[in-house]
This record gives sequence, C-alpha cells and structure tokens, in this order.
Amino acid sequence: MFCKVCGRKIDDDSEFCTYCGSPVEKETEILETVSEKKKGKTGAVLITVASVLTVAVFVVAAGFLLKTKASKEVAEQITVGEKLEELKKEEEEKKVSETAPTETMEVFLDNSSETSKEKIKETPGEELDRKMESMQSEKTSAEQPVQEETKASLMTSEPDVSNLRKVNVIAANASSTISQEGTSNSPILLFDGKDATNWQEGVDGYGISETISFSFDDFYKVKYIGFKLGNWKTDRYYVGNAKPKTMTLAFGDYVGPVTFTGERKVEWVEVNNAVKANSMRVSIDDVYPGTQWEDTCITEIMVYGE
Repeated sequence: MFCKVCGRKIDDDSEFCTYCGSPVEKETEILETVSEKKKGKTGAVLITVASVLTVAVFVVAAGFLLKTKASKEVAEQITVGEKLEELKKEEEEKKVSETAPTETMEVFLDNSSETSKEKIKETPGEELDRKMESMQSEKTSAEQPVQEETKASLMTSEPDVSNLRKVNVIAANASSTISQEGTSNSPILLFDGKDATNWQEGVDGYGISETISFSFDDFYKVKYIGFKLGNWKTDRYYVGNAKPKTMTLAFGDYVGPVTFTGERKVEWVEVNNAVKANSMRVSIDDVYPGTQWEDTCITEIMVYGE
C-alpha cells in the first residue's frame, strides 16, 4: 500500500510511514469509516424523510381540521343568520299586530248558574266578516216565509172539505154523562151523524169543566172541525137545554179555546196549520143557558183532515 501523505510504498502491515512518519490509515478502516458515514447519511436521510412525512401529515390534518372548522363556522353563521332573520320577522309582525287598531266587543256567556262577561278583541277584517255573515243570515231569514202561529178559529162560512177525509172515531168517553130511562146519551153518539141523538153532561149545574175525549182510527192532519152544539132533537129541547159557549180544544201538540155563536147551525173551526193527531179532547169552559134545564148538550162533532 502507499502512504497517503508522501505517496511512497510501504508495507501493508505498517502503522506509520517509514519515510515521512505519518500514521498509516488502512483501507479497511477507511472503508469502515466510509460505511459508517454512509449509514449515518442514510439514517439522517430516513429521519429527514420521516420528519418530512410527519410534517406533511400534520399539515394535511391541520388543513382538514381548519377546513372542517371553517365549514362549521360558515354553517353556524348561516344558521345564526337565518335565526336572526326569523327573530327580526317575528318582531316586525309583533309590532304590526300591536300597532293595528282593535275594537273591543263585549260577549256575554251563559254559564247556567250565572252570566259571565268576557271581552274579545277583533281586528277590523274579522269585524267586517262577522257583520257580513250577520247581514247574510238576516237576509236569508227575511227571504224565508215566516210560518204563522198555529191557531184554531171559528169560521163565518162553511169550508170545502171535498178534498179531505172525514176522521173515523173509534172510541169516546166523557167525564160525566146524564142517565135517562129509555134514552142513551153516550159520547160515542156524537159521531153517528144523527140529529136525534146527543151527549149530555151528568153533573149538577151547567157542566163547566166537563170533558169529552175521543180516538181516531189513524193519524190525521186535522184541518176542520164542525160542531152541532145543543140538543137538536126538537126545537123545544134546543131552546130548553144549555149549549157550550166556549170550549178548549186539544189535539196533537195544539191546545186553544174557541168561542161559538150559539146559533142553531154547524159551527166550523179552522186550523190554519193542520195539526197531526190521532185523538182529541174538548172541555166546556162556558155555556149559553137553556130556558128549562141546566143540562148542557152537544149533538154532533165532525173532524176533517188529510
């Protein structure tokens, strides 16, 4: 091998140069030193690469986190913005509602035991709608015909009953009936169509408050009722016996009095709104007294309806 300093050839196992005295560095040591330096450089390179990768990962992660945070902040900003916009809108609506003119209307509510008073606020639009509905309701009510109150009234002329049915009476009874030997005065005789038979009350006096009740064979809408009042058997009996002056008629859901003339004719009663019924009751309220007897008589009752 050669001296690295003077360049002269020396023995391979020499530790110092025999010419210049310089220490001899052997190739193996040089190679080891070079190898170690290479290893050191490789390790440094690897460490550097690892550091770079770590920094890169950190940068990427930091960027991702920053991006996520920025997105979240943007989203939060949008949400907060929308919320603020909603609050602003609600505040404006509240101001409009508070500044709008209102009218107080008193409403009385019936709570069965006592009447309570509450105040309800209406906007002008609601008040207008209510008034229009009220006007429409009044207009509708005005357009509808008002039904006259049902009433049974004495007629001055004979009615046309040709399009009506004569009611068939199947049973009758009275609060009292006079008993006469050889003569029947049963209330059912009021419907036999004969002037020679009649009903006479059987109490002392004129028979005030005595009643006759009778049943129909079906339901009818009662329109006309004809009466032959008094005893029509003979003129003497007609003048001698008492006859009803005022009677109360009750049938269906109707009850009302009728006052008669006392003339010897069929006295007709008209029901302005026909009443559905399947029975009737008549009560004596007042009489025309007879010249001889106090017994009040009725000869015939005729009922017509639909």
